[in-house]
Amino acid sequence: MAAAHGYSELRDEVESALRWGVDAYRVECLRPVGTHPDLEDASHQPPFYEEHGERQVAAGYYTRVLRRRQHLVPLRDALREHVDRCERCQER
Repeated sequence: MAAAHGYSELRDEVESALRWGVDAYRVECLRPVGTHPDLEDASHQPPFYEEHGERQVAAGYYTRVLRRRQHLVPLRDALREHVDRCERCQER
């Protein structure tokens, strides 16, 4: 919580997220879900979060934009690989 509160660039986002209180963040659960269009979409239209990020960078709030191909797809792929590895270990 100290790190979140100390990150001035994310002050508004942290305050918004904490409207449910800190207990809402005490347990993290990852569950399988279907595909998400923002990560699977092969179209050339950028997702909302990239467009919003571009506006935030232009306004001087951030220094760079999170990009689907550069940032989120590699994370998705790494999580899938980790889950696959864990499932193979449990089968033994």
